[in-house]
Amino acid sequence: MNKLPETLTLGAVTLKTAQLDRLTNFYRDIIGLQVRQTSAEGCELGTATHTLIRLVFLANGQPAPHHCGLYHTAIRVPNRTALADWLKQYVDVGYPGWQGASHHGVSEALYLADPEGNGIEVYCDTPRNTWRYPAGVLHMTSRALDLNDLARQQSGQSWQGIHPQSDVGHVHLKVHDIAAAHAFYIEKLGFDLVVSLGSAEFASVGGYHHHLGFNVWESQGRKALPADGIGLASWQIALPDETRLHQLCQRLQLDTPRIQDPSGNWLEFVLQTTP
Repeated sequence: MNKLPETLTLGAVTLKTAQLDRLTNFYRDIIGLQVRQTSAEGCELGTATHTLIRLVFLANGQPAPHHCGLYHTAIRVPNRTALADWLKQYVDVGYPGWQGASHHGVSEALYLADPEGNGIEVYCDTPRNTWRYPAGVLHMTSRALDLNDLARQQSGQSWQGIHPQSDVGHVHLKVHDIAAAHAFYIEKLGFDLVVSLGSAEFASVGGYHHHLGFNVWESQGRKALPADGIGLASWQIALPDETRLHQLCQRLQLDTPRIQDPSGNWLEFVLQTTP
């Protein structure tokens, strides 16, 4: 059976933007990422050691909200205190783009959108020994998150940006058809299916709650993002070594380490980087 390495991680999410300066400022000042590299053509933002978001300037780029693409990029912080500290600074700056907050049983999540409508989740996992598996299936909920209780976990330290151990924990996509996405990501690529809701599926490796989600909530039967559409350009799976990267490309019969899913979303395979 086709399987992905259980030690994979996710790399950067690349976004096409018509407002490079505005989005750079947003991901730096609101999300708290560091600017790692910048030019007239784009910008890389992340932590001191890893790029999490790449912005690519698209002159005359147009909004394309009714197409397939990105549902949200989920930036994972390492613990509840880091999430509480992030929430405090976000409230202090006026919580732009706020969408809500949820406790999923396996994680606590805050939701917002950037100025061009790209969804963002900032979250931390709950301890794995508290995850529940009724009937052998991971139980993921979606109940209201107690923000007052979360706020009490703040460190009290001055804001220095998002926690340096933050990463892209998962990516959630808008697809045109669940069955086609399942055939691609689960059967062909080799993710393990964790939860199926009919209109959405969540998949992972190594028993994680999900590295990938995809849904048709806004995109059933929709077309791929057009060339002039702003939004998702690509997302990355990072593999632990050259051997497994080469083996995966061979198995998928790829000349270059990138592939397009049935909804037109581009996925790139890269090597993991060490701090």
